[in-house]
Amino acid sequence: MRPIKTFAALLLMALLVLSSCGGPTSEDYFPLKKGYVWTYSIDNGATTKTVENFESRKLEKTRVIPQKTDIAGKNSFVFLNETGKGIIAFAAQAPDATEPVILENQEYVLKNPFSPGTSWDRQVKTTLMMEVLPLTLTFKVADKKETVTVPAGTFEKCVKVVGKGYVEKDKGLMGLVRVTLVQQDWYAPGVGLIKSVTNKTGNHMLIQPEETTVQLTGYKK
Repeated sequence: MRPIKTFAALLLMALLVLSSCGGPTSEDYFPLKKGYVWTYSIDNGATTKTVENFESRKLEKTRVIPQKTDIAGKNSFVFLNETGKGIIAFAAQAPDATEPVILENQEYVLKNPFSPGTSWDRQVKTTLMMEVLPLTLTFKVADKKETVTVPAGTFEKCVKVVGKGYVEKDKGLMGLVRVTLVQQDWYAPGVGLIKSVTNKTGNHMLIQPEETTVQLTGYKK
């Protein structure tokens, strides 16, 4: 009986170890530690962007990580909450605001497990013939890891996330006009977002295709 009990105990220990390991998480590809700074070029340097993490703090009794984004000298903040289910945008502060605002729709920035097939929705805004409209992008983690080269270097085992969505509007004599967005993001382990390409297309000749490319030019931990 003793060998059977020993085998059972070893099997139980092995199962506990396997269950505690889990898969990759969003924080493995989206570092939240204080002091991380990323610099990006937008459309081959036409505009620059800097993102920086600050010391965590309490906001409405919730522990958040302030992340500042500087685009062409305009600063904004997003306050991120890391949970077991992923990283959530909890609050935001616009460039002209003095205090953060708790977001009514607290959406995932990245969702766990950060592995193929995981999906989530995020609200964005787009323009349709001079009109600003809300649009829902559905993001999904792709099946294959990739090697990606950007100005900051070449990064291996990158996870690709693809977001797709569209919005339609009845424009009278012009009919039903549709705008489609496709956003492709690449995240490198231990580094974060290294590249993002957004394509905008429409079903009308007056909607010209647009592409925006953001690439990492440098980072520090």
